[in-house]
Amino acid sequence: MTRTSIFFILLLLIFVSCNKDNDDFDIGGDLVESHTSVVMIDTFSVKLSTVVYDSIFASAPGVALIGNYSNETIGDMESKFYFNIDMGNNDDLIDDEDIFDSITVSLGYSEYYQGDTTELQEYYLYRLTERLKPDDGNTYVYNTTEFDHEETPIDTLKFSPRPFKEDDVEQRINDDFGKELVDLMLDGGDDISSNDRFQEYIKGFVLESSPDNNLILGFDTDTTSIKFNIYTHETLGHSNQSVISFYISNNGDNFNGTIADRSGTNYESLITMDEELPSSQTDDLTYIQAGAGIYTRIDFPSMESIFSYTDKLLVKAELILVPSQINDFERIPESLIFYDTEKDNSQGDMLTYTTSTGEEMPWRASLSLDEPYNFNPYYEIDITNYLLSELSNNSYDHYNGLLASFSTATYYNSVEYLFLNDDKSNESDTKLKLYFLKYEADED
Repeated sequence: MTRTSIFFILLLLIFVSCNKDNDDFDIGGDLVESHTSVVMIDTFSVKLSTVVYDSIFASAPGVALIGNYSNETIGDMESKFYFNIDMGNNDDLIDDEDIFDSITVSLGYSEYYQGDTTELQEYYLYRLTERLKPDDGNTYVYNTTEFDHEETPIDTLKFSPRPFKEDDVEQRINDDFGKELVDLMLDGGDDISSNDRFQEYIKGFVLESSPDNNLILGFDTDTTSIKFNIYTHETLGHSNQSVISFYISNNGDNFNGTIADRSGTNYESLITMDEELPSSQTDDLTYIQAGAGIYTRIDFPSMESIFSYTDKLLVKAELILVPSQINDFERIPESLIFYDTEKDNSQGDMLTYTTSTGEEMPWRASLSLDEPYNFNPYYEIDITNYLLSELSNNSYDHYNGLLASFSTATYYNSVEYLFLNDDKSNESDTKLKLYFLKYEADED
């Protein structure tokens, strides 16, 4: 059986289902004696805008993002990583006979990066002056949250990035901090009587990059990838050397703090969530950016005219979104996910479907290649259920729309961005394709 025949059988099944179960939206359902044909209409208007969330949840990321990245289209972006360490059972691993040698900080690559990996990197490790934890009454920290730190860094890290190498970045830092930890363990006082007391004493750290760098690097945040290593020995010289490691905390307070500056770009007026920036004001482009709270909003301003189609029944709706040629096509994501939204651009429910095993899964727009688009990539998503739900009360609320975004993992663990075309004069750009069953009444 060909894919075409399967498609038309599915359309017929959908048609039967619509007549049985969706009495509120049954255009042409009163025509009993009729012939039917499938027609596709792609003239319904689609409006794209860019919207920004001034803050997004940032707690417990899977990737620590550190650095700065800038280009003329999106502006400047800075990402710094806030974290703390656990005491563990380290107080049992040292005694008076151990002699301090050195302390290092170690960072394990995640293989993620954005920017120029040929540049020498310069990081500053600061100690916080207030404890790293959400404010009272809050469960999360946000990407725009900041914690005060000491004016002078514990030390400066300089290294050549190698994000695809298995070896970690490990650099020696100021001995004074290492000796402080050793003294703390040897004293055995209240400050190490529990992990909570230890973190109250240490408070936390932030790693940030020199503003001269144009690279954001990703490091794993599992409980062994970011750590401080204290090296000691028992006798003169360096025989019997041992290491005591303080690993990154797993209490969920670690987060990526990101600051975006869009000054001088087409998007500099993106400030508050409740105001979208139409593509007509941004050279027919909208964009999505992870880490910065940027979404593309999609509206269907002419959808209410569907109620004039009294001889047709909507059975399928496909949305086409086309990446701009200014993207780096080696980096564009293989799929997008979508949320419904209202007038204030708030993020509503994710568009999902139920698998045969009953599992709820995101409905994704997959990246495709096809001849009508001159072999340029495009995203295609079935939004039939969404539109049928929006139309189910024989009305359409034009304040409602969709937000396009990256997968959750990408959105919270990267600074990836994607530009979408919205050139109304180009046939191969944004499009809504609606498939109808058309009724043709029998003539007497």
